Amino acid sequence: MNSRIGFKKAVVLVLIVMAAGAANRNARGAERGRGEGGRVIDRVIAVVEDKALLQSEFEIEYKRLLLQIGDTENITIAKRKEIREEVLDGLVADLLMAVHAERVGIEITQESIDDQVQEGIERNRKEIGGEEAFNEELKKNGITIQQLRRQWHEKLQARQLIQKLMYKEVMGQVDITEKELKEYYRKNIAELPLRPATVTLAQIVILPIASGKSKEKALGKIRMIEEKIQEGEDFADLAKKYSEGPSAKYGGNLGFVKLEDLNNPEFEKAASKLKVGEISPPVLTDFGYHLIKLDEIDGENMHMRHILVKLKEGTDEIEEAYNKAKQIRKRILDGEDFGKLASQYSADEKSGSNKGLVGEIAIRDLPEFFRNAIKDVEPGGVAPVVKDSKGFRIIKLLGSTQQRVYSFKEAQEDLKKLLRQERLQKNYADYVETLKGKYYVDIKEDVVQ
Repeated sequence: MNSRIGFKKAVVLVLIVMAAGAANRNARGAERGRGEGGRVIDRVIAVVEDKALLQSEFEIEYKRLLLQIGDTENITIAKRKEIREEVLDGLVADLLMAVHAERVGIEITQESIDDQVQEGIERNRKEIGGEEAFNEELKKNGITIQQLRRQWHEKLQARQLIQKLMYKEVMGQVDITEKELKEYYRKNIAELPLRPATVTLAQIVILPIASGKSKEKALGKIRMIEEKIQEGEDFADLAKKYSEGPSAKYGGNLGFVKLEDLNNPEFEKAASKLKVGEISPPVLTDFGYHLIKLDEIDGENMHMRHILVKLKEGTDEIEEAYNKAKQIRKRILDGEDFGKLASQYSADEKSGSNKGLVGEIAIRDLPEFFRNAIKDVEPGGVAPVVKDSKGFRIIKLLGSTQQRVYSFKEAQEDLKKLLRQERLQKNYADYVETLKGKYYVDIKEDVVQ
């Protein structure tokens, strides 16, 4: 029996958080694949009881991980070997967990796995840069979409199995006291990241109001697109061709979102009335006219697409908005209440409904135009009117803090998660080592070469 399974901390963390793995392989099953050199692969490289790991499966998982990492051309030979070792360790651990889960009678459900696979592939396409870039990455890594889909299906299936097993036999055993947290804080305070410098801000957003003529033009275009949909043309294809929003290249795909997170009341109201598969009539928001399609509902999350035709403000409308912002700022400097003016005039629904309050934000996370606007403003002061891509902002600096060490109270919740994670990592590693003592494990020596 070969006992070589080196569970590195990073690998264990991935296993705990992702709970991913191809869990249902049978030693009698075999399929063919190709390695990095193009050679045909068809051999068993590891066995756990009656379950086998094939070289082809290992290579596909290795390439899938490279696909996630990206920039594969700059990965060194040593790093590739390290990744291959991590992949092998993880896959063998998955087999051990799968065998044990079957022995103790844990069952999994197949519901929604196909949908989750499709969602993951769509998300990957979006992150990589669209269909063409996604297909190019697949080709570069020698993976077909069918192989990727099958591998993800196995992983999602195994995720349910392993999560149930973990919660039943590992995760419920971790309990952390406040005394332990304080001791952990004391010992590790020098290694903890510093709390970044922050500012607390309030704002009033003034947007140019498009003229009736520009609204009429945009409405005409969106109705033309609506007619094409009614005639049977594909929504996603029309979004790619006509939409003026950033999601156009993805066929208008907004992914799964909660409506309230969009901070767009008109859009939210229209989308909430749709049933799956339905398309809204033209919806006017501050951004322009939308056609909204509801593809799927998952709890509070809605998977939507939209086509946007923007309202084109002219020079006069922009000038008018700027003058309005300057007048409001002057009223503030003359003593009128910022919060009342924000509630009355701000086009930003979220902050406007809270007297303009944006909240405390790390300075490093602010857009550059925000940082430049407030750099010479004292707490309580109001910055000059700032122009951004949508309109104009009046920014009030409510307060600021310098970079410093986190207090125990501030760090307590994050420390609890970190300490719990470390203990789960150790518990998981110990647990898998225990399983190795219960079940037959054999791994070929030349797999990661």
